[in-house]
Formats: sequence, structure tokens, C-alpha cells
Amino acid sequence: MGKVGIVTIVKNAVDESFGPSMQIFAVQEVVRSYGFEPETIVDETCKRNLIQQVLRGLDEIKKGPESISYIWRKAVSHSPKKASYGTNDIQKKLIQERRENYSKFIDRYIKISPLKESDLFLGNKELDSYSYFAVGSDQVWNPYYPQVDRIKYLQFCDKDKRVAFVPSIAQRDIPSRFRNNFIDGVKGFNKLCIREAEGKELIKKYAKTDAEVLIDPTMMVPTEKYAEMAVCPKCMPEGEYAFCYFMGTDIDKDSIEKSANHLAEKFMWMRKFEYPDYYIMNPSEYLYAIRSAKVILTDSFHVTVFAIMFHKPVIVFHKKEGTSAATESRLTTLLKRFNMLNCFYDSDGTISIPKVDYDFVEEILSAERIKAKKYFDEIFLEG
Repeated sequence: MGKVGIVTIVKNAVDESFGPSMQIFAVQEVVRSYGFEPETIVDETCKRNLIQQVLRGLDEIKKGPESISYIWRKAVSHSPKKASYGTNDIQKKLIQERRENYSKFIDRYIKISPLKESDLFLGNKELDSYSYFAVGSDQVWNPYYPQVDRIKYLQFCDKDKRVAFVPSIAQRDIPSRFRNNFIDGVKGFNKLCIREAEGKELIKKYAKTDAEVLIDPTMMVPTEKYAEMAVCPKCMPEGEYAFCYFMGTDIDKDSIEKSANHLAEKFMWMRKFEYPDYYIMNPSEYLYAIRSAKVILTDSFHVTVFAIMFHKPVIVFHKKEGTSAATESRLTTLLKRFNMLNCFYDSDGTISIPKVDYDFVEEILSAERIKAKKYFDEIFLEG
């Protein structure tokens, strides 16, 4: 069997984020199950286009005052100095430690390709040794994503080599300036799959073609595999705790703890500099902490995925701000699929644990894994 090159999110996200690292691992596991050697193409040279960033800001401003406020907070909280380097020596040190810990996980579980994005062009003989190229999963088809179209739609290789691997659009619509390229891009695949129901509708609306909605690749891998990968962090809290992981900037930590203090003795806050031991944890340690928590509080898609797979009580918070709210379709699709929409937290009062029928969840998950296997069988075994 040959190699499969996997086009996915940019390198800094692989180095620093739980969800992207786990979805890359999962895509490689699925590819490897068909006898191919997977290689993930991540490139440090993929930078956000300044003009597109400005245009994106204008798109948000058109949505009204709430989105204007969101853009301002994002600009402040994600300035190059703060996002990439921290605001002081302690934060810089923590960021470096986090990257080192993630590197250990990547070295063990993820095969990085020697290819760079600059190598991905038609006619490059170096690409002939690859049987397929796959794009996904995560938000690689988000129109605002920085990768150029020839990369994100695999237009650097023959159509028969292109595999859509549950990519996500993660937007409620395709802005007009992106539509022609989007249509050309998705029509360049023999088979299409997508992660969200809204993405399926956008493909149908603009490209006039169909796509299957499949589970995220992380859910295609047996739960037992993740249990084997889990490593107990040295900083594990004693007693019962709530695992708290939030991507949004509108989260009031004190309010959440006050509303949920009856659920657990302690709160394990991730992604916050004020909890340095938790901040530097790697994905294997995340798996252990999620599996061992009494309850999960999150607005993250992949944290919700692993809460479901480990049968943990999960309370999912809506993303209220601007573009972040637009990405919520993936959470809605996920929870609706498993009859878990009651896990969304819709009020400002006391937080309570929703009822979930995990026997039903396992039945649906089994059926969805069969559906996904059939899709990829037709590509890797019959293609």
C-alpha cells in the first residue's frame, strides 16, 4: 500500500490545541486501518492574509453591535504579542512548556510529512508516491481559513486522488467573494462528506451536489484506544472535580463556579495562565482528565466529543459572540445526532446535569461508525 498525505490545520494549532491534535491522530488511525501509511502535512509558512482578515472584520461589523464588540475583544485578546508570546516572562515560559509537552505527544502519535505546502502543486513528481491526498477534518473548508484554495480543495493532484475526510465549513453561509472558488473546489471531488448538517446544505445550495454528513474522525476510533492513550497528569486534583474548557471569550468563570458549585468539589480550569499546571497539559493528559471528571463544562466541540465517548455528564455552553457563534452548527449537529440537545445550557441560573441515555448513544455511535466505514471503504478499497 502507498502513502496518504493529509492536509489539515496549520502547525501552531497542532502544537497548542487539544481538538486539532486529536482529530489529526484519528484521521491517521482511520487511514492506517486500510493499510496505507498516513503523513500529515502541517506547514509553519501558512499565514493569515491581512486583506482577508480585514474583510472578515467588515463581514462581522455588518452583523451589528454585538459582532463589533466581539471583533474588538478578539483583536485585543489575540494580538500577536499576547497570543503567540504571552504578555510577560511567566506566560512565555508556560507557552513554551505547553508546546514542548505537545511535541512529545506529536512525536509519539502523529506522523508529520516532509512535504511543505510549497511542494503541493500540479506536476510535482514528488507527489507521485502518494496514493491519495485527504483534506480534513476540522474547519479546513471554513472560507476564512488561511490556506489557499489549491491546498484546501486538493487542486494540486488528480481528482481520483482527492479524499474529503469529514471537513468542516463552520459558517452559516459562504460570503459572495468566496462562492465561485468554493463551488469549483467541492466539485473537484468524486465523493463528498462533511461534518455538519449546515455544511451539507451549503454544498447543495451552491454546488448543486450532495454530501454525506459523517461523524468526526475522533469518533471513528474505538473509545478503548483513547483510554489506552490516557496519562494521569501530576497535577490531578483530589476528590471530585468539574473539567472546564472554554474557547469563547465571554465566559464568566466566577459565575460558572457559583452556579455549579453543587456539582463538584473543585474546578479544573484549562487554557488559563492562572492555572499553570493545567495550562501545560498535553492531549494524553486531557484524555485522562476528561475521563476522570465528575462533569464536563465546555463550549468546545472536541471536548464534548470525548465527554460523550467516555459517557461523562456534559454541559455545553452556547457561543454567543460573532464568528464563534457561527461555528456552533457542529455542536448542534453532534448533540442532535445523539439526542443530547438538552445538554446545551440555556439559562443563567443553577447549572444542573442533564439526563443522557448512553445506551442509546452507543447504538447511534455504532451505526454512525458503520456508515463512515462504508464511505471510506468505497474510496480506499473499491476506488
